[in-house]
Amino acid sequence: MKLKWYGTAALLVYDEQSVIAFDPFLGICHGDSHPERISMNGVGALMPVSDVFVTHGHFDHIIQIPALYAGGNVTIHATSTPCETLRNHGVSEKQLDILSPGGYYAVGNFTVHA
Repeated sequence: MKLKWYGTAALLVYDEQSVIAFDPFLGICHGDSHPERISMNGVGALMPVSDVFVTHGHFDHIIQIPALYAGGNVTIHATSTPCETLRNHGVSEKQLDILSPGGYYAVGNFTVHA
């Protein structure tokens, strides 16, 4: 298992089989707050991500998820309120998985305990 921290809350956990992003916020480029214009030199460009876990719905945990992952083959796991926010910002229902606190979620060789 390897970990890569991208600053703020963004963390990538990966091995040979799976890549999971947690709270993928890469920062705002040059004061730009528009997620469609963020730099793609971070989580999204590093390697294919199969799953994203959102710890909570604060700005710096979810604002860039639509720009990085909407429309892709990425499953986004979050509680109901962040899922609703993401749905309202273009993430498809089929990409969203509503987490249950205390639940266990298997992703490749990893198990995430919510």
